[in-house]
Amino acid sequence: LRYPFLFEKRKNRENSPNSRKYGFSKVRKIEVRRDCHDGNDMEGVFGRELLQSFIRLLARIQEKSLDRDGRGVAAIKEKSILGGPASSIPRYARVNTLKWTMEEATEQLKNEDWKVICLTHEDNFIDRVSSMAENEVIVDPHVENLLIFPHSKEFHRYWPVEQRYLILQDKASCLPAYVLAPLPGSHVFDTCAAPGMKTSHAAAILGGTGLVIWATDRSEDRIETMKQILEECEVKNATILHGDFLKTDVNAKKFSEVKYAIVDPPCSGSGMVKRMDELTGGNAQAERLAKLRNLQTMILKHALKFPNLQRAVYSTCSIFEEENEMVVDEVLLDTYVRQNFHLASSVLPTWNHRGLDTYDFGADCLRADPSKTLTNGFFVAVFERTSAEERVRSESSNNKMCKMNEDGRNTTAVKKKRKRKMGLEGCGGEVKVAKRKSL
Repeated sequence: LRYPFLFEKRKNRENSPNSRKYGFSKVRKIEVRRDCHDGNDMEGVFGRELLQSFIRLLARIQEKSLDRDGRGVAAIKEKSILGGPASSIPRYARVNTLKWTMEEATEQLKNEDWKVICLTHEDNFIDRVSSMAENEVIVDPHVENLLIFPHSKEFHRYWPVEQRYLILQDKASCLPAYVLAPLPGSHVFDTCAAPGMKTSHAAAILGGTGLVIWATDRSEDRIETMKQILEECEVKNATILHGDFLKTDVNAKKFSEVKYAIVDPPCSGSGMVKRMDELTGGNAQAERLAKLRNLQTMILKHALKFPNLQRAVYSTCSIFEEENEMVVDEVLLDTYVRQNFHLASSVLPTWNHRGLDTYDFGADCLRADPSKTLTNGFFVAVFERTSAEERVRSESSNNKMCKMNEDGRNTTAVKKKRKRKMGLEGCGGEVKVAKRKSL
């Protein structure tokens, strides 16, 4: 993990406790790198307690910086960026295509006196969904095989839900597997899989073909829950692993065919509407986000090291920049990632709510929140492997830029050399020649 911060020398800092303890009044720029997830390399330099205190301090400074820009925890809560109560979000139900088709589902709903409505991309999604009648069900225009029901309906005891023909899953949570778009017959690794909603979605997209999921999770209880859900969803092409993904040998022979990865690591859950009131801000929240960001970065980097990986989706149910764009930015700075992967552009172009425009790659990311998408808060970014041809073009372009810069430096050097030879250096390029007096 990389923490770059600029500490300005100010009089009021010179006598502060932190200045006396760490000597920050004399520091202009500090950059800390942690390459090992256990942090032993840094602990050997600073000691465990000093390192932890240092990271906490950096987290607090970073949070204050974001607050000044209106992007911190306190600012988000004050401005109510999520907006809208939970009652404004409809109920989303994904059609489990491992059990029946979308056509069969809509036909059955019509037989039960539901009015099935299909929207186009030209329709005003928010206005139409917000005003839907109690007997209406809308076919979602953004995600395939997704239905929208009125929020007021109680569905937990509805027979298609009980029998897993319909899976209650928020629309934003359906985005990762949908934009990953694994091809039938391919192998997929779900890094933090429990309780298995995205796993079952990926299995449905694959149509039950291939060794779809190497699904892993650290929690034994969550593993048992996932096994039950996948069995009820009739997912038969998944292998469940119990353990820490960071300790998984991605170069193992059994993972040699993994071409797709779902990276949905532990996060603050700040995007969940029901948790909005739990946002506290302050030092504790900043420190927690720093730890989560560290873990998220490590998991994503590790997932991108599958030798034959072609595409990976990173997602969180968080609205915080620290867990979203900052993680993507950190990972893209990694030498291995930069040489082998890039962010997929124009992911789901019909989705208007994109990443923060303060980042060059912001438009390539997806964001979701209740007021703009009628979903829980969410973030999605897709990494694609850079092909050999693209790498050659990129290297060629970089070489040309380097050559142009080198030529510019050489031209400047030649001009200076000529000036020195003529004894004109320091004249600023302007040489005044005295006129000869006329005789």
